[in-house]
Amino acid sequence: MSMIAAPHGKWFARVEVKDEGDGWEEPEPVYLEVVAWDGEGHAMVVNVEGGCLRRASEMNGFNGLATALEKDAVVVPDDEGGDDLVDLGDEDDCEP
Repeated sequence: MSMIAAPHGKWFARVEVKDEGDGWEEPEPVYLEVVAWDGEGHAMVVNVEGGCLRRASEMNGFNGLATALEKDAVVVPDDEGGDDLVDLGDEDDCEP
């Protein structure tokens, strides 16, 4: 499969992750950096737990692409100042 590298920090896949709490909270958007585009034009993101690239559009909760400007306009830094990794439950989806 051919790939085209994406410009660093320009495009992000917006994935909405539901909190495992009581179910009343709105899903929180998580922004995953697009690292490449596949030969068919699909945005590719890193599947951290599976150790591979995968199509962003095939991830649970995928809700479109965002530019860096859009991401920066809605992302509020957490109180602890660190980035948390989010488990999207897709570790077995690395098969071609």
